[in-house]
Amino acid sequence: MTKDELKKFVCSYLDANRERWIANGEKLLRMPELAYCEQKTAAFVQEHFTNLGLETQSGLAITGMRSRQRIPSRQGTGHT
Repeated sequence: MTKDELKKFVCSYLDANRERWIANGEKLLRMPELAYCEQKTAAFVQEHFTNLGLETQSGLAITGMRSRQRIPSRQGTGHT
C-alpha cells in the first residue's frame, strides 16, 4: 500500500465512522485528568487501538502509548 493509498483509506474510514469519532471525542472531553495522570484516557485510547487491530505498547513515559500496524510494502513487510 502506498502512502497515498493509506491516506485515502484512513480518510474513508474516518468519514464512514464520523459520528462514532465525534462521540469518542466528546467522551474524552467529559473525563479530564491531570497531566501525566491520564489513566482513564490511556485505557480508552488503548481499547480503541486494540479494537482497530493495532498492536499497542503502553506504560511509556508514565501514561504514554504507541501502536503499530504492519502493512505490506514493495520491499517486503513494513510498519507505520
